[in-house]
Amino acid sequence: MQRLAVLMVLIGALTVSTVFLTRGATTHESTDLAQAYATISSKTFVDLTHDFSPDIPHWKGFDRETVRTLYWYDPKPGTKGSGFFAQEFCHVGQWGTHVDPPAHFARGGRTVDQIDPKEMVMPLVVLDVHEKVARNRSLGLAQSSSCVTHDGLDAEFLLRRG
Repeated sequence: MQRLAVLMVLIGALTVSTVFLTRGATTHESTDLAQAYATISSKTFVDLTHDFSPDIPHWKGFDRETVRTLYWYDPKPGTKGSGFFAQEFCHVGQWGTHVDPPAHFARGGRTVDQIDPKEMVMPLVVLDVHEKVARNRSLGLAQSSSCVTHDGLDAEFLLRRG
């Protein structure tokens, strides 16, 4: 197995950064934030998301996404007005790359608004086994909940199968 990357979750890092900015960071915090930004922005990120579209992979129990143009640059039938471009997207909350909070599966579990953004930032190791899966569609791996990276950090891991 080959480890391709150790990543931080960018969205979580930006959320934490926003929290610092909106609470009125001190000079020390501003310096820390600038250092964190310099470190994060110097890294290579791999976008694992899918573009939103009616054909995005989704659970068969959910309807396909629908898209409707609400406003168009010029007057156009079927729109609410003109002067700018705006669309309406209709899909379930669990669409595309998203977070499933504990409440999604467990009654009484925490909802997204109850999860501290700091919990969304952690080291991540990607194990790329797509070539092995191409040769053996039944490939199984022993999966533990975490591992230790080459630099000694505890990290969750994401298994890329294809």
